[in-house]
Amino acid sequence: MTLEGTMATAASERPTTAQVYSNLHGLKLHFPSLRSILSPFPTELSPHYDRLRGIVERNIDDRIEEPDIRAKAKKINIALLCASWWPRSSLERLETMSWFVFWIFVWDDEAEESTTQDLDLDSKTTLSERALRYVAFHLGLDPPSPPPCHQSDDASDPDSLFLSSLSKEPPPPTKYSVLFKPAAEGFKQGCTLTERTRLYSEIQLYLHSSALEVATYAGGNGTVPTEKEYWVYRRGTNGIGFFSCLGEFMTELTIPQYLFQTEEMKTLWEELAKNVVIVNDILSLPKEMKVNWPGLVAIDLTYRTSGFNLDKAISLLVEDLRQVSDKMEAAGAKLREMVAQDPDPTVREDIDKYLHSVYTIMTGHYEWTLATERYGLAKRGWLKSDKSVAIPL
Repeated sequence: MTLEGTMATAASERPTTAQVYSNLHGLKLHFPSLRSILSPFPTELSPHYDRLRGIVERNIDDRIEEPDIRAKAKKINIALLCASWWPRSSLERLETMSWFVFWIFVWDDEAEESTTQDLDLDSKTTLSERALRYVAFHLGLDPPSPPPCHQSDDASDPDSLFLSSLSKEPPPPTKYSVLFKPAAEGFKQGCTLTERTRLYSEIQLYLHSSALEVATYAGGNGTVPTEKEYWVYRRGTNGIGFFSCLGEFMTELTIPQYLFQTEEMKTLWEELAKNVVIVNDILSLPKEMKVNWPGLVAIDLTYRTSGFNLDKAISLLVEDLRQVSDKMEAAGAKLREMVAQDPDPTVREDIDKYLHSVYTIMTGHYEWTLATERYGLAKRGWLKSDKSVAIPL
């Protein structure tokens, strides 16, 4: 039997997500409060939140023509997300980041509904390739061809990857790709070329992973992927890689660059991404069930539990979150140890501020997820006073 035949056979033996989710109808998902798990980390809200919310809502009104898209964008509460994730950032930096988050959310919806043919009948490039060209131009970068998603440690200086040779703006690949422009202006003013290059690589990973996610899901004919298969593309689609590149931008400081090459820094961001994905996949389960999209709950019910034990699956994922917090706390402590003997006291202060901004992404994402109308946990009465959640499926 060929390799392709073996893979097809293996996939055919897996349950479909529709089969897995059909067993959940009528059950209730109980998700405990994460306050105790997240207690070692700071939870704050920016004092700029009210002003930022007014700015974001005006931007939505000014830029989005369609009432349904406008209403959907407002339900996200982008201002709350930014103010919770980066509570100590300046209003200017928060406004720049709000444009970036705005672009990400709208891009997801546009890309799902668009095709290359819809946008440019003569184009031989994919939607993601044209999006990358557009992004590169507005970041002040013009790669003759996209660089690898992850440069090796001994790769050439990333500043040499790009040559600013384009004098004319490429056409936006989708109608609302123009939302990226104001974010890019802020990044060009506040980020080094190296930081913008890192950001571009993460955007490239995100766009390519999104395409892989669709291809993997379609190729599996709706079957539940293994956990390993799932994380191959979820690593890029969760978006945390963007923000790992923008940590210094949002804190307006520069930490020793060798720290970015350490295992501890890698662990910090990988575990943060895992936290965000698990919280998102659990609390968005009703949405996933409607479209039979395979998330971590479906994977756990298929591979890590005996039968369709929803409570056990959630318990396993909560334990994963506990381990994530332990690893992030340990990684932060080791990074502090690395700079403890630095003769410059500002280095120690800066790493503390940087770690604070990483930890508040984790706690801020949790608080935003509970509050945002995008998931409607509070509005539907599913969020309890103790911050636990009970969702009827």
